[in-house]
Amino acid sequence: MSYYFGIVLRDSVLFGCDRTFNNKETGENRAEEKRYSVFGDKIFLPTGNLAYCVMIGNLLHGTFASGLEAFGSGNSAFSEVAKIIYRKVKEENIGRKQAVGGGDTENVDCLYGGFDYDGTPFILTLSSVDDFQLQLINKPMQFVCLNQRPEILEYVKNILRVFMGAASDRGTDEIWELGKKFLPIIIQKVSKADPLVSANGDIVFISSKGIQTYEF
Repeated sequence: MSYYFGIVLRDSVLFGCDRTFNNKETGENRAEEKRYSVFGDKIFLPTGNLAYCVMIGNLLHGTFASGLEAFGSGNSAFSEVAKIIYRKVKEENIGRKQAVGGGDTENVDCLYGGFDYDGTPFILTLSSVDDFQLQLINKPMQFVCLNQRPEILEYVKNILRVFMGAASDRGTDEIWELGKKFLPIIIQKVSKADPLVSANGDIVFISSKGIQTYEF
């Protein structure tokens, strides 16, 4: 498991994620490696089955690297491909997981975001819980975050709303400084409630200045 959130602002996108890596087959659990991937000028954040997420990250970038023209008319085909890949991964993994007392392939949730061809910031979300239906967030002052138990989720949403209010009239540099200062507390709060989420992680900011990152 892992945790992430994403925010679409007026002319930038901001992400936060932890660094949990948990291999149910080997029992390996670490929190040192970055979970996000950089695809050119786009960012990809995975949670769940990492072998599957690698394939989905490549598929998302191959489809939307130059913009969102394919969004809408191609969503059904994209979701079908995502489901086919997921079934294949599950078939390959189920024997190994059962051998070590594990269950089925875990849920998968992914974010992919950056700028559209016209400079509009966006985030695409994809989840096995929603049968891999692509969702688009491209309006300013919107956010997405992974689910958690109700009191933790409400805390996360409140912090994100307060941050968006504070950032609404700020310039790029000020937004980035605010993000580095206040947003790590989201991951740290979730980590106290969920042992599969690390207290350390990364804040990633995409703006006209490019991609900026902050480790905490």
